Amino acid sequence: ELEAEREKRVGHLQQVAARRIGNRHLARGWTAWFGKFDEARRQRQMLQGVGGRLLKPKLAAALSHWRHDWEHVMAQQREKAVQSKAQRSQHALEAELKKVKQELDQERVAAAAQRKALEEKFGTSFSQEAERQKRLAEELEAEREKRG
Repeated sequence: ELEAEREKRVGHLQQVAARRIGNRHLARGWTAWFGKFDEARRQRQMLQGVGGRLLKPKLAAALSHWRHDWEHVMAQQREKAVQSKAQRSQHALEAELKKVKQELDQERVAAAAQRKALEEKFGTSFSQEAERQKRLAEELEAEREKRG
């Protein structure tokens, strides 16, 4: 019984293989025929186009002129779209810059007010203290140069 099933499967596989081999030849034949047919059709259409241009040169010239104008208009529209996008982007960036500058000015005013309050609280000017520190650093550097 197992041997019969095995023989049946082998027979079935042989039939499938034979069918595929036969179909392969059909597919190759179809591809070869269609390739030749398609090339002949392409050449025929090309000749018809050339013939039309030779028989009706004004029509062909008008169509060519129209196509050139259309391409020019499309290029202008693309350019306008690019410029419009760039302009919107520029406006957005300018608005953001203005906002950041305003925030910076507010921070400067707040920092100046805070500095003034601290100077009043401690009784000395931070700028005077900074100048004193700078003088000390210069004197120290001068001493090092004398020694070195």
